Amino acid sequence: MASDDIFYSTVAAEIEQGRIDKVLWTKAFSHSGGTEAATKSLYVRYRVEQLAEEARSSQLRTFTSSTSRILLDLTSSVLVAIAVAFALPFILSGGSSSGWDSDLPVIQIVIFVGVLPLSFVHFRQMRRRRSHSSQVTPK
Repeated sequence: MASDDIFYSTVAAEIEQGRIDKVLWTKAFSHSGGTEAATKSLYVRYRVEQLAEEARSSQLRTFTSSTSRILLDLTSSVLVAIAVAFALPFILSGGSSSGWDSDLPVIQIVIFVGVLPLSFVHFRQMRRRRSHSSQVTPK
């Protein structure tokens, strides 16, 4: 089955049911020279192109939406790791930075490198839960 067969099948069913896009039919009529057979042929071609474009647009919207969510999760993961890396040394020292000043950047880098993978795992699991919960259909 060719990739556009589903579109031709859809158009055939629409024509059988009398569901014709009047604007598209008029366009086909004006481009066909006014003959019935040529109008129908052009209408089918235009409608198949229209359905294919709608399918491509839908796929692009889905891809864009998924990509945006992934980027948001990755950004959140990095921000969590940065926050922990900067806050943890001060929390562990009771709010005082004395004695840590010279080693603080090294400690923060070590914490950041340690926390980042954990935050990635956490946000990936959250994303999986969201996608599973959105796929559940109510009874």
